[in-house]
Amino acid sequence: MGAFIPAIPTIVPKKHAGCGGLQASNHMASQAPKDGSEIAMIASSALLTPLFGDDAAKFDPRKFTWLGSMNDDVSSCGVWFTTGITRFEDMMDKEVVFGASGPGRHHRSACPGE
Repeated sequence: MGAFIPAIPTIVPKKHAGCGGLQASNHMASQAPKDGSEIAMIASSALLTPLFGDDAAKFDPRKFTWLGSMNDDVSSCGVWFTTGITRFEDMMDKEVVFGASGPGRHHRSACPGE
């Protein structure tokens, strides 16, 4: 990666384990220098965590800057026809239960240290 940055800096990988990037997101917001010398690869779902009211997220996702993507995944959202939801905006007024690929805010104990 350093070969693609002016001055060809040395890149030193550092792992922040935990819940798809929540700990890394908290670290970037509260401890990492704000001079561009530290970057992170964070799951997009982790950046949405504070928007859903999870107190474990100690950061404002609007203050992160997107540099690029490592893949070109396409995400989708679907609901069963009996929910009465026919537009994305309907979810603002109607309750619907969604599944997830990891622990949610009610199961934080699965993420030690968060």
